[in-house]
Amino acid sequence: MSTALRQALRSLAARVAAVRRRPITDTLFFDEAVYRVENDDVAQCVDAGTIRSCYDHYLRCGRWEGRRYAVRRWGLSAPAADRLCAATANLEVLLGSAVSSVSFGELAGQLRSASGAPVARSRGPWRSQVDNGPWRAPLPRSARTGWTTLRLKVAPSTRAPFAFQPLGRDGTPLGEAAALFSKPNRSTQRLLRFPSEAEWVEVVSLYERLRVQPASVRLMPVSDHLVDRRMLRRLVHHHPRYVARPEHEVEASLRRDAAEVRRPARELMWEAYDSTFPAPVPCADYQDWIEQVEGPAVEALDAEASDRLGRLAARPLISVLMPIYNPTEIALRACLDSLIAQSYPDWELCAVDDASPSPHVLQVLEHYAECDGRIHVQRRSENGHICRASNDALAEASGAWVALLDHDDILPRHAFLQVVQAMAAQPAGELFYSDEDKIQDDGSREQPHFKPEWDPDLLLAQNYVGHLLVAQTARVRDVGSFRPGYEGSQDHDLVLRLTEGLSSSQVVHIPHVLYHWRMGEQSTATVSAAKPYTSEAGMAAVQDSLRRTGVLGTVALTDVSNCYRVTRSLPEPAPLVSLIVPTRDALQLLATCVDSILERTAYPNFELIIVDNGSTDPGTLAYLERVQGDRRVVVLRDDSPFNFSALNNLAVQRAAGALVVLVNNDIEVVEEGWLRELVSNAVRPEIGCVGAILLYPDRTIQHAGVVLGLHGLAGHPYKRLSGSHHGYFGRLRGVHAVSAVTAACLVVKRRLYQEVGGFDEDLAVAFNDVDFCIRVREAGYRNLLAPGAVLVHHESATRGYDHDARKRKRFVREVGVMKQRWGPLLYQDPCYSPHLSLDHDDYSIRSSR
Repeated sequence: MSTALRQALRSLAARVAAVRRRPITDTLFFDEAVYRVENDDVAQCVDAGTIRSCYDHYLRCGRWEGRRYAVRRWGLSAPAADRLCAATANLEVLLGSAVSSVSFGELAGQLRSASGAPVARSRGPWRSQVDNGPWRAPLPRSARTGWTTLRLKVAPSTRAPFAFQPLGRDGTPLGEAAALFSKPNRSTQRLLRFPSEAEWVEVVSLYERLRVQPASVRLMPVSDHLVDRRMLRRLVHHHPRYVARPEHEVEASLRRDAAEVRRPARELMWEAYDSTFPAPVPCADYQDWIEQVEGPAVEALDAEASDRLGRLAARPLISVLMPIYNPTEIALRACLDSLIAQSYPDWELCAVDDASPSPHVLQVLEHYAECDGRIHVQRRSENGHICRASNDALAEASGAWVALLDHDDILPRHAFLQVVQAMAAQPAGELFYSDEDKIQDDGSREQPHFKPEWDPDLLLAQNYVGHLLVAQTARVRDVGSFRPGYEGSQDHDLVLRLTEGLSSSQVVHIPHVLYHWRMGEQSTATVSAAKPYTSEAGMAAVQDSLRRTGVLGTVALTDVSNCYRVTRSLPEPAPLVSLIVPTRDALQLLATCVDSILERTAYPNFELIIVDNGSTDPGTLAYLERVQGDRRVVVLRDDSPFNFSALNNLAVQRAAGALVVLVNNDIEVVEEGWLRELVSNAVRPEIGCVGAILLYPDRTIQHAGVVLGLHGLAGHPYKRLSGSHHGYFGRLRGVHAVSAVTAACLVVKRRLYQEVGGFDEDLAVAFNDVDFCIRVREAGYRNLLAPGAVLVHHESATRGYDHDARKRKRFVREVGVMKQRWGPLLYQDPCYSPHLSLDHDDYSIRSSR
């Protein structure tokens, strides 16, 4: 930082301090727009009518809270003021006034990561060269003398959890850490009170997968007489006991409670306030999961293995098929050792050496066969590749079940015991598969794949079943065993044939990691592109499956190896589809939505029903009148109070289409094939609701299906990740099952919509789509996400967010309805693994805490 700029900043700091010491008058230039942007919480209150204006707020309490305001009062030009505001933004971090005479260079020199690594000097001092921090900085004196407001912004912009821990001079933690979640594209704030002896604050990012870093952390003093008002304001908006009640009633109730328990009222108020900030749950590291979740489960199996074996009503023989070609001696021995170590003893190994050139292969196999009579070895006279070698192994199998094991992979010691236990619990099962991970040569494990329950659509898009795979021997033989010509995707081809015609009860997922896939240099476990022919073979296998099952459609490769996009053909003729768009005024959004549907939708047979819910804007009314000139458009009028469920139910009754598409008025069509993609899946007899990928205008993900239980009830995974994100193990590259999709774009058969009773009108705004999708699923249908359909969603642009008391009270009631109605089902999503987090929306591993 130059000397001139440093002097300018110090001069500016002195002027701000001088102004703060004298009364603020109307002669001070006040920029309403700047204040709204910098203080979005105030702007929301102004919009809701609880505060008269931003300027009124500033005069009454803004300056005491350290709120920012324009600096042009001191004769600076607008560009110069903007430059100085940008420069001083770095200085506002951790300072008790709007600006400080401490230079950025001096402040950055005091900051460091907890490990002692230097701090990067880019866009604010809270950037560490150590991913995920923690970051540590000295507390300003103003933060040690009373109440403080903490304001946080992060980069990248996403919802992420942080913990703020006060520390003593020697780094000893003082008191409990405060929790705070960041918000996308906006700052988040809360009250804090640091112990007087605190001299440092440590910021810990708990979002390991995205490596979130705070871009801005500000600590600003709050005058004592405003603390109660700030806490009461949050209680009436967020605390379940006090929501939607007047502030004076809440305050009186707290004082009565305090008198009964003989504690200070502010202390009770603070506890209630702090409880409205949910404690951030850290994303678990896989090694932590292995130690804290898998470890205790394995120890329990170690202690109970013999008892569990004794309680089995049947102990079927499992024939392990192992085609072998030139593995390293170390990897082959490790594989065989893991098999011999199985706690379930009733297995046999059918090993076929496919003419390996290395002499150690046959020597190792013969040695193990001599030591264990369950190991049977063959050697082919010539190399026939993996399919022929596997078929030779299958021909020797005498067990009722076969398991597939590659020559260098590893089984955990209780793998077969857990499989047989699943067989006993699911007697209808004909194919069993488990979760898996990858293992390095040094034994370290990584990249766990926690899989969903049986999903035939996902299987068409990729071989997610993978390992450990155990199937009935007779069925494997009946479907034609392994087919030469599909090398590289022979397992995918086999599983497709095995599962065709099976019900969900016959394909059983075991939610345990029962297979460790070795990461060799030329293995597809390391990189799928290592064997590019596998994608071609997989695509051919999927095309064959479509032919066998009578599905008309095409298969294409995607930008993710071994992931495919299946495009189904439409029926002939294409069925009539009724698109339903509820609206009220908001002409610009409505026109964008309707015009984009009419102009950019290639689907040949649809009607557009616009439900006008009491529009009064002359421009909107004129547009609705004009758009009815298009023969595809119908306008219905309903002036009743807003109820999203009722509006859609009314329109469905009037709809003529065989399918209905619920569309928000803030949706924008960007690809002409969107409706074709949705309808081609929704017409299938077994399918219920089908949803699309919805992007924010900045092309980050807003919706990619709904996960039940996420963030407490139901949430959107992948939120705010790039629109090009391929999803968890490539899942966003193909059609797959989800428990629910958003009604912002939802396709369903009209008959089915009416069969399950439509949308619940008691859920006027929130969760009506989730409730509807669950009812459709409980009726025996599968809900899908079709990633080939992509639209832009200007989310809640007309209805707004649930900040005012009336909306918040309604929201709390609707949450209660959902929890009472569905109970445990909200936390047992079959499309989402129980080992994945319900606190984070990026498929992070669930913490054991």
